[in-house]
Amino acid sequence: MSLVRQSSIPAGIRVGSITLVLVTLLVTLSQTLASNGFLLSGLAAIGSGVITAVLICFRWRWPREIFVVLLVVASLLFLGSSSAFLALWIWVLAAFVAACWVRAERTQWLYVGAATVVPSVVALIAGWPLLTTVELLVPMVAAGAIGFALRNRALLVTTVAERAALESESAALATRNLIIEERTRIARDLHDSLAQSLAIISAQADGAASVFASDPAAAAQALEIIRQTSREAQGQVRETVFALRDSPAETGATLTASIDELVARIGYSGVDVQTSFDGDFALVNDQLAAGVSSVAREALTNVLKYSASNTSANLWLVIQNETITLTVKNQIASMESDALKPGHGIVSMRERVTDLDGVFSVDRSDNSFVIIAQFPLGVSA
Repeated sequence: MSLVRQSSIPAGIRVGSITLVLVTLLVTLSQTLASNGFLLSGLAAIGSGVITAVLICFRWRWPREIFVVLLVVASLLFLGSSSAFLALWIWVLAAFVAACWVRAERTQWLYVGAATVVPSVVALIAGWPLLTTVELLVPMVAAGAIGFALRNRALLVTTVAERAALESESAALATRNLIIEERTRIARDLHDSLAQSLAIISAQADGAASVFASDPAAAAQALEIIRQTSREAQGQVRETVFALRDSPAETGATLTASIDELVARIGYSGVDVQTSFDGDFALVNDQLAAGVSSVAREALTNVLKYSASNTSANLWLVIQNETITLTVKNQIASMESDALKPGHGIVSMRERVTDLDGVFSVDRSDNSFVIIAQFPLGVSA
């Protein structure tokens, strides 16, 4: 079985093929010149050399078949002519093909064993001394060892490349899944909140229109509900847009500026957030800075969602005792159940803090909501 696709021949294999072909042709030429005018011996050397040169170019496509042909050609050449050196070279090539290109399975050792033993057996049949035939094992074993080494190196390179491709594909798939999950969350939030608000507005508008002349008080009440619901819907849209804004890669040096930018966006919605920073934030590594920024973003989104209109909130970021602490406190509009139960934002913040070996807590009172996230300063990727 091939280590490469038949439709794609790497440059290294091309170079190897050219080298083996050139060496084969040089050995063939030397053996032909050494035939001392014996026509049959010269023709046998030329024919065997040409066949070998052609076959070696396709060694990765049909390794088993080519191995058998090379072994037979070399044996016949050795027995039928004086071109022993060329026969030895073809045997070496056969051993190399068996070790490097035959599929790595149990039968491969049979091919390598045959390539090692057959030359010695043929030499014995030809009448060579026993010691000389044993010495033939050395180049065969060396060729097999080189073949195995090249094969293992090729398999290692292929495995590393495939693993890198799989890791890249897995990372891309994970990113895609995160995007899909976030889109699903946004769609669900919009459906559960904005769609409901629009349905209320539509129903109240129909009711106000139907009783506008006969019952002005009921119409005014419907219009007040429309006004309140539309403001809530407007806040929900602002919250979604705020969460979707892109932010650059975070570092310790840019952490406070990034939070100030988030606070400025909150200010456009009528919530005044006062910030306080204390510590050397250049000590914060990029991973921790990104985590703190993400929690701050989610916490400020929470402020935007639950703060009463035209109220203030506070954000403190302090480095002390090898710990960086983020605290966000805001006044909530009411003590409705939605403001008290842990929603997606709280869960997301808790997960982010936990991933960075931190501690996350929430404190609720009658009219305030406090988020505290503590991170160990030395956390790293």
